[in-house]
Amino acid sequence: MTKSEGSCCSGPAAMPTVTDRLPTANLSVFRIEQMDCPTEEAILRKTLERLSGVQSLEFNLMDRTLTVGHELEN
Repeated sequence: MTKSEGSCCSGPAAMPTVTDRLPTANLSVFRIEQMDCPTEEAILRKTLERLSGVQSLEFNLMDRTLTVGHELEN
């Protein structure tokens, strides 16, 4: 896929989909089809790290996944 075929840098970004949830470890893994550059990672990181309960963010641009370590509120 080329940049002109779609990414947040060139067009509308797709919503992430939850691919796996591990409630005992408080991890959620999201596949974000349009995430393929460090700029997109930085935008997501800046937004998500401010949220209450987010403990860690692990990005894998090659696999286009984001693993979020979190503490769920009751």
